[in-house]
Amino acid sequence: ASLCRQPPTLQQLMLYMARGVAFACVASCAFAAPVHRELLLDSVLDSVGHAAGTANSLVSATAESVATGSSSWLRWGRTDEESEPYVSTYTTENSSQPKPELLWSEKVMLMDGVGYHEHSHTAKDGYYIGNIPPIKRLGLPSLNLHDASQGVRTHHAAMIAQVTSWPCALAAGGTWDPALVRRWGVALGHEFLAKGVNVALAPGVNVARIARGGRNAEYLGGESAHLASRMAATYIEGMQSTGVRATVKHFGFNNQETNRNYYNARVDERTAFEVYYPPFEAAFKAGVAAVMCAYNLVNGTYACGSKELLTRDLRERLGFDGFVMSDWWAVHGFGYQNAGLDMLLPGNRMLTDGSHDFFSPDNLAKTSEPGVVDTAADRVLAEVLRAVPTCTPPYCGQEMLRARATSDEHVALSRQIATESVALLKNGGRLLPLQSGSRVALVGSACDARNDIDAMLRQWNLANYYTIGGSGRTIPLSPASVAAGLRAAWEKRVEYAGEGPFHLPLDPAPPAVEVVNGDHDDNVDLAVAAMERADVAIVCGATTAAESEDRPSLLLDQSGFIGEVLARATIPTVLVAMTPGAVLLPFAANATAIVHTFLAGQETGHAIADVLLGRENPSGKLPVTIPLSEEQTVLPCQPVEGVHISSVAGLWTQGGGGGYGVHYDCDYTESLHVGYLGLHDEPVGFPFGHGLSYTSFGYEWAEEPPAAFPPGAGGRLELAVRVSAEEGPASGGREVVQLYLSFPEGSGEPRRQLKGFVKTESLAPGEGVAVALQLTCRDLSIWSVEETAWVAVPGAFLVEVGSSSRDLRLEATFTLAATGCSSSDSTGPTAPTGTTEGGVADPEE
Repeated sequence: ASLCRQPPTLQQLMLYMARGVAFACVASCAFAAPVHRELLLDSVLDSVGHAAGTANSLVSATAESVATGSSSWLRWGRTDEESEPYVSTYTTENSSQPKPELLWSEKVMLMDGVGYHEHSHTAKDGYYIGNIPPIKRLGLPSLNLHDASQGVRTHHAAMIAQVTSWPCALAAGGTWDPALVRRWGVALGHEFLAKGVNVALAPGVNVARIARGGRNAEYLGGESAHLASRMAATYIEGMQSTGVRATVKHFGFNNQETNRNYYNARVDERTAFEVYYPPFEAAFKAGVAAVMCAYNLVNGTYACGSKELLTRDLRERLGFDGFVMSDWWAVHGFGYQNAGLDMLLPGNRMLTDGSHDFFSPDNLAKTSEPGVVDTAADRVLAEVLRAVPTCTPPYCGQEMLRARATSDEHVALSRQIATESVALLKNGGRLLPLQSGSRVALVGSACDARNDIDAMLRQWNLANYYTIGGSGRTIPLSPASVAAGLRAAWEKRVEYAGEGPFHLPLDPAPPAVEVVNGDHDDNVDLAVAAMERADVAIVCGATTAAESEDRPSLLLDQSGFIGEVLARATIPTVLVAMTPGAVLLPFAANATAIVHTFLAGQETGHAIADVLLGRENPSGKLPVTIPLSEEQTVLPCQPVEGVHISSVAGLWTQGGGGGYGVHYDCDYTESLHVGYLGLHDEPVGFPFGHGLSYTSFGYEWAEEPPAAFPPGAGGRLELAVRVSAEEGPASGGREVVQLYLSFPEGSGEPRRQLKGFVKTESLAPGEGVAVALQLTCRDLSIWSVEETAWVAVPGAFLVEVGSSSRDLRLEATFTLAATGCSSSDSTGPTAPTGTTEGGVADPEE
């Protein structure tokens, strides 16, 4: 009754639902806005529907009163043509049978998306973000495609309490743990299947060329093609092991969001193959089902219509054999199928005269070269036969709006990924971990950041300090802030202490700190006053990023506040930074310790608290450089003076082939020297690969490094390194052993390229482990434009091994003879580059 008198926000309603409160009366309140109705219905059915007795009759009455909006899931799929949903009779057990023959009409069905309102950016009720209809004659399932970067996209309010809001892909990359990322891929696959999705629109693997890039948080490898390659391969293997087909994106050169439909990426061939293509190639070797082409132009042609990009490079040179889908509304003319595009999405027509009906049966028949439609349909059909059949849109209300996809195990895994992504950038005086029981001033609004669900549902690309904005967003229901994480630890300690004369804990109380202030805003005077009552101050700062726009700067949103607070602090300070990519920390010298994480989803605060309190030993490493200034970064390309970029509506006024009409060149003048590779001779804030631990590690060669690369086919250079834990907590710590390679002089290659890494198991003080790092002939090769092939570079190579790109503990040189190897001997960017003996740590007292 009180809820009906005081209309709650959607977030409050969802919290009640999550706590199992049966609030059937709320569902019939007059305040229930259309955006709330599906959630209300779902919550009533979940909360009340399982209760005994008269509650069941209450459900029916309440559901009837709520289901008045046109989007009620109970009415999804009710069409005039049919009253029963289609159910696929195909199973993956049939995959050994000959591929079925398709009719012409069925072939074009596989190439053109369905499920959107005409002349609209909105999907119809019961449809996913992308939809390919089933081939009913053959009993084949539909392809249900859905966004994916931070988990199942919550495009509907009812989904928010049912899925996991995971850390962003860049945070997963920051763990430097391929095995963990594989587990993540498996968990994501299970969540997608539970929600009726059998094609996930992930992973993203674009290299972070632009530090401000609005979608950098969606990409697995940061500034390193090698890191992205390793992570992408295991992600895809994990996800596709569940039957969900993965989509690697965005091909190619979608490195900025500023004017993403207008800029023309001008990239030389060698740079393309050495810097930007390897993560895609790794995905292909891992068996990825699909590639999504990008919005931008590449060397003068839109990516989705470029035969050089989609046929010559993608298929003939990189060996991709899956299907290529367009990004949404990224097709601007007829004939894109002849360039290598197999599927147009989402498939609706944006003009009433039909002039943009690019993949209609008639237009495909008129504009396709011989055999193109057959080939494209065969590529899509191959993945239809591999995908797990789920529901068939529009009859997907049960899966989409009611199925619970998350689990306690997934929440625990989300917390583990978030925790392992935390990078300890600085730890002056070994301030961290915090002394248990100490008094802490928690200052800055980012310490207790809001999660405005209503606002995010209203704006598709609105971000916050837990999740990215845009198509890859998974809205968290009730994310843990830093304040919440520390409060939970303190409450657990208090509960553990107990009361009464017979309470005698046998183990030490869990670590916790007492927060002395309850208000966490950006008032400098109040922050300073709070610090006077504390032993340590934790100062929080954060910023956001979203699809369709690049960040306006690399500063934290609270940069001015943080600078003043740190300057006036008279007690030790810990800066906690939460970002979607690289960041400027001009006040770093004034902070005693610095902890950084990329947008970490619903478990953000718990993960940060785990590290601050020493419950977990930090092991994250930076996949990007923290620069000293923006002058050290590549800025988003802007149109030259006098070039006017029209509105998006310009796309739909080009009559049938022109695209947006106006575009401008974006020259990749830095060539191979992307990110950290272009900064070796400059001081930076914190370098690529950096991340401290509460454990100190020692390095030594376990075996004398070879002096020459082994001759003959299949040759590999093996380097054996022993890593030992010297000091640190008894629970142990993990190290990421990194291998950097410098080519012979005159090769034109950047120095010190990441070519291998291994994350050890946890090592307690006194324990050591032998790590094997491998280099293949491909690692020693460059792309030859003249020979259109990888060519090994003879001469002397320098290998450096250490804890970051600038904390290098070991070095060795070896030579490669002119006839020492062939690049065809290696397995490309997914070749194993590091293991530990026996796959686990080898403790040594």
